[in-house]
Amino acid sequence: MIHFLRKRIWFLHRKRNFQIKKKLTIIYKKRKIAEKEKSLNIFHLEDINYCSIFLFYFILFYFLFLILTKLRYDEKIKNCSLMEIFKNYIKFFFLNYIEKNQLNSTVL
Repeated sequence: MIHFLRKRIWFLHRKRNFQIKKKLTIIYKKRKIAEKEKSLNIFHLEDINYCSIFLFYFILFYFLFLILTKLRYDEKIKNCSLMEIFKNYIKFFFLNYIEKNQLNSTVL
């Protein structure tokens, strides 16, 4: 009877150790997989929505292109180069920005 109890205790102890090892290996594997995914994710894709950034720049350049083509085929500047038009366009907005800032500074 004592021998049976010893064997039973030994078996239960062995079974318990096996279950603990099994749980630990599962936890270790999950942790290892998570670390591997984190190391592969250099750019943190979940933090940045690249589609919205692409859409923003696409719309921006599309409207810029439309404005430039409209200016290009305007009657007054038909003989100008596209680069000249682009430079004038940037100067125009830059000067407007400076004027607005000067107005704001004089009001304050």
